[in-house]
Amino acid sequence: MRVIGAVNQAIARLLQSEKLATLGHLVAGVAHELNRARFTLTLPRTAPDHEVLA
Repeated sequence: MRVIGAVNQAIARLLQSEKLATLGHLVAGVAHELNRARFTLTLPRTAPDHEVLA
């Protein structure tokens, strides 16, 4: 019975680790997209001679 309990605990830890890894990837993707949008919005101010394509 101890072995089964240990295996169940290991599986639970692995699942939690996978959930956190997935959440980390999601947050990194959202941060990347927000930074891209911020860069696009600030580009005309940082490079005024840069022709903005509309």
